Amino acid sequence: METGIQRPADRFYSAFQQIQNRLRGELQTQLTASSPALTRSQFYLLRQLSRQGRMTISDLSAWMNVRQPTLTPMINRLEDSGLVIRLKDDKDRRMVRISLTEKGRQITESAEESWRELINRHLSELSAEDRGALIVLLERFAGLIG
Repeated sequence: METGIQRPADRFYSAFQQIQNRLRGELQTQLTASSPALTRSQFYLLRQLSRQGRMTISDLSAWMNVRQPTLTPMINRLEDSGLVIRLKDDKDRRMVRISLTEKGRQITESAEESWRELINRHLSELSAEDRGALIVLLERFAGLIG
């Protein structure tokens, strides 16, 4: 038997999955075409570093919800590409922080601009009123699940 909340939950989940899958695929296509080619996970990590500044591997792994041994090869590849650098902490020389290089900052800014253009292209298909309502509702829902 279907309750009043099941149908909206099913519709929400279906729409959310469709949006997520489509945008992830389009983002990956853009990132693969960039130089150097990036994975979505690498882009997300670079974007987080851009927003937060220097971070430890443990902070990054907690943010990405992965174990540190999973993250280390990704950081190694980004470092080999000249996008990040490992820096000793000023106060505790045993601690290493990951930071964007200038090249990493430029690549991240370029990828973020492409990402914004992609989202804006899709949002522009809605009326200004619908765009506003969608964003308000998504922000409210994000706050509720927090």
